[in-house]
This record gives sequence, structure tokens and C-alpha cells, in this order.
Amino acid sequence: MEKFVRGKNKMEKKKVKEEGKGKKILHGILAGIIPSMLLYIMLGYVFIGVQDVTKTSASYGFSFFIIWALFIYWSYRADVVRRIWGRSLLLSAIFSFLLPISMLVFGARVTASQTNDFAVAGSAIGTGIAVVFVGFLMLLLGLAFSLGAYFTYKPLRK
Repeated sequence: MEKFVRGKNKMEKKKVKEEGKGKKILHGILAGIIPSMLLYIMLGYVFIGVQDVTKTSASYGFSFFIIWALFIYWSYRADVVRRIWGRSLLLSAIFSFLLPISMLVFGARVTASQTNDFAVAGSAIGTGIAVVFVGFLMLLLGLAFSLGAYFTYKPLRK
């Protein structure tokens, strides 16, 4: 199946051959793991407040598969495989930059739930250390994902 896509100027149109369905689903499965996992972790920190993974409900664990299935469907709707990987890298970069903020929200929630003054100080210090460490790590990963998304999308813009 062929699809018309705009070229550099608006009057010029070029034909782009759409990729096969199975190929897009396979790449959607592979490319969707990282952004789905990052969004899953962020949802756990912000909305659920996961402190012990063994004591969480099954619905929280099932949410990863729902997010992953939504990403696979979104990938299936893409016209070329390169766009699937570009979307995956772009979403991974965005979620990498947002993960330290969700950790800060989680740390503030844990700090507010403490009753002892020493526990409050310890959780505040621990939150600060974790946010700085994860913030630095996610900044590097976010930059790497951003560069990957830029160079993946670059040939599509030519």
C-alpha cells in the first residue's frame, strides 16, 4: 500500500511505501519496552507510592502491559519503522527527564508521612541524594535518547 507524504515544499509530493504489518508490530514490541518501563516507574512513584514492590496490587503490575499494548498500537499506526524508533526514543527522552521529578514527589510523600524528627531528616537527605544521583543519570540517558531521536527523525525530514 502506498501513501502520499509531503516533500520539502508543499506542492511536491512523493510516494512512501508503507511497511508490513508484522514488521511494524515486531518493532513496536521491541521499541516500546523502554518508554513503557519508564512510564510504569513514574506512575508507581507519583500515583501509587510504591515502597515495597512485593506488597503492591496486581493491577499495578498489569498496568505495564496496558501501557506496552498502547505503545504497540501507536507503533502499528506509523507509516515506516524509522518513525516507530524515533517515537520510542523521543518518549524515552521525555520520560527520562521527568523521572527525577516523580522521585522528588515520592520523596516528599515519604518525608511527610514520617512521625519522628530523625526519620524526617533521614528521608529528606535520602530523597535529596537519590534525586541528584538519578537526575544526573537520567540527564545523560535523556540526552542520549534525544540525540538518537534527532538522528532517527533527520532522514525523514529531508
